[in-house]
This record gives sequence, structure tokens and C-alpha cells, in this order.
Amino acid sequence: MTLRIVVAVDSSPHARLALKVARTHYPDGHRQLVTVVDDRTLPFRDGLPVPVEVVVAEAKCALEDMAQTDEVCNVVVGEAAEALLRA
Repeated sequence: MTLRIVVAVDSSPHARLALKVARTHYPDGHRQLVTVVDDRTLPFRDGLPVPVEVVVAEAKCALEDMAQTDEVCNVVVGEAAEALLRA
């Protein structure tokens, strides 16, 4: 039986450590890296909110840069706890 490991990832050192732990302790597990974009708190650029689609695309690129070839990347939109449960 293959374990499904969901690793919540952002740009923090704690998230990078969690990913390292998942890779070390579950090398044969099916790892899914998930980043949550909270559409209630979108960033601003030049005084305007960045469209959620742009934030999601940027988050997906960052996640893929961090992922290994056998890891699945997923960006979900919403409140973090609920979004992670849907991942």
C-alpha cells in the first residue's frame, strides 16, 4: 500500500523543513505538494490587487521549482484549512 503524503508548502523555512522530512521519512510515498492561495488576501502591485489567476500561476511555478520529478504539485484557492482538506 502506497502512502499519500500531503505537504503544505509556502516560502517559509518551516515548509521547506516539512518537505525535507516528508522526503526523508517517506521516500516511497506518493507526495503531493500543496500551496494555498487565499483569495481574501491577494497581494498588490502598483496599487492594484494582483488577479487570483496570476497569483495561482506564480505559486504553481514556485512549487514546480521546488518539486522533485515524482512529486505532484497542486495549488488550491481558498481558506487554508478548508483548501488543504480538499487537496
